[in-house]
Amino acid sequence: VPNYSPVALSTAYEALLPGSYTFGLKVTYGNQNSQADTVVVTVAPPKTVHVPADFASIQEAVDAAVKGDVVLVAEGYYQEKVVMKPGVTLRGEGPDKTIIDGQWCEPAAILGADNTVIENLQVRGSPDMGYMVDLEGYEATLRNCLLLYTSSGGTALRLGGDATQTIEFNTFGPAQWGTHMFIYNGDQAVIRHNIV
Repeated sequence: VPNYSPVALSTAYEALLPGSYTFGLKVTYGNQNSQADTVVVTVAPPKTVHVPADFASIQEAVDAAVKGDVVLVAEGYYQEKVVMKPGVTLRGEGPDKTIIDGQWCEPAAILGADNTVIENLQVRGSPDMGYMVDLEGYEATLRNCLLLYTSSGGTALRLGGDATQTIEFNTFGPAQWGTHMFIYNGDQAVIRHNIV
């Protein structure tokens, strides 16, 4: 058999539950020689990453998380901006306990990603030049959050972009001017049980 370079194989099995799986693999060289082998794949269960116990900042915890993980943010005040990763859940201990302050919020205090859930948080800021939460273009859920202005106004939440967002059980704080929700091309958004 001639010398062949190693080849990395990759595939996605979205529906696999945690556990070990054995697959058959057959490699054929040209039209004559073939070799069969088995491959064992182990799927790890989702984990919970704690802030600040495991990571000092929310962003560090999100960066370390993988699809299916939960970033659980303890009660406290966190002055930072967060860029989400696909498939990660960002969860606080409640809107009256876990506070993310994005201050000027440019571009956003929390920038979404596909298949994310953001829940049980208070997000505050002065979004004169951005948004408190920006989910435009992402399949995402915002649930049981308080979006609270620390200035006279701005835009709390941006949605749309040919993606389905679920916005439920949230409260939007008062503002002298501005927009609570800006929806662009968002006829797929599910908006229910919010207080505006």
